[in-house]
Amino acid sequence: MAHDRARRSILQGYESFHGDLVTESDGTSGTFTISVESALARDLIGQTLHRAHEVDGDTLVPTPSDPADGFRATYERG
Repeated sequence: MAHDRARRSILQGYESFHGDLVTESDGTSGTFTISVESALARDLIGQTLHRAHEVDGDTLVPTPSDPADGFRATYERG
């Protein structure tokens, strides 16, 4: 059932979670991990998510480590 809720939230185009974020120690790898503490899709709680990212000026673009996951988000500092 939790998996069905997660799938619905993704299909509806909105997924929300938060947790501790850790960047790679050398700062050059372009990756970070998030330990999910709370999430709209409850089955994400407790997972460690690995993300690649690019920074362009004031814009952060995280992507999944595996491009086959097929999502892209953009965050712009205002």
